[in-house]
Amino acid sequence: MPTSLISALSCMAEHEGIIRRAFLTKRYNPRGKYQVRIYSGFEKKWKTVTIDDFIPVKKDGMPKFAQPHYNELWVMLLEKGYAKLHRNYENLKTGFVDYALRDLTGGNSQQIKWAPPETDDALATKSDEVWKDVSRYLDQGCLLGCSATVPKGARREVDVEGFGILKGHA
Repeated sequence: MPTSLISALSCMAEHEGIIRRAFLTKRYNPRGKYQVRIYSGFEKKWKTVTIDDFIPVKKDGMPKFAQPHYNELWVMLLEKGYAKLHRNYENLKTGFVDYALRDLTGGNSQQIKWAPPETDDALATKSDEVWKDVSRYLDQGCLLGCSATVPKGARREVDVEGFGILKGHA
């Protein structure tokens, strides 16, 4: 599963009721049909996406993308609806947490670019400004996610400056 989507779902799960609003079908459907509501950032409108509960699996029978926790179905259903809106699962491989949050909540999103102080990046926000912004947004009840991009030629598995986030992850 793409880290931007799973990170967005994790952020949403911290706020009661937000994930439930994404589901138009609120209960288990024995026919296996569900409707989810996803905001299309490209079209600037809410879309109702109808999906079934046939989830892609690997040869061993385990789900190919999102991995359920016990008998949870909601993560795989939201992922499938999101993939359908974006035409397929392959199109979910990259992206930013803020895009996924926007698409799943319909809210505004913002990226704050931060770079270590020793870098000469004029577009980056300074550390003390970032923490002021983060504190203000948390006080307001905003959903926050964090990710680390991979500079060209860099290895994905390297920790970004020892902050605990792997490059290319959220």
